[in-house]
Amino acid sequence: MRPRPRKRSPVQPKREKLATAISFQHQMPCEHTRGFISLLHRTDHFLNHGARLGITTEEDYEMFADRFLKMPCPDSALQFVR
Repeated sequence: MRPRPRKRSPVQPKREKLATAISFQHQMPCEHTRGFISLLHRTDHFLNHGARLGITTEEDYEMFADRFLKMPCPDSALQFVR
């Protein structure tokens, strides 16, 4: 017996089209990383973390993230593997 295909909400295809349309248009030069995969991904991270870090623009957030990921991990940091 085949499982029934899941019904998608009417909003879902629009989101997929939007994400696909802007996924690879983002070409911010980053020194240490490849940057965010898309503008949508960068916006999401910026909205979640930018204000807490005192960063006012998405571009500044991306440059901060690039520099942050290059820094060595301090001895006081706790790390784990999922």
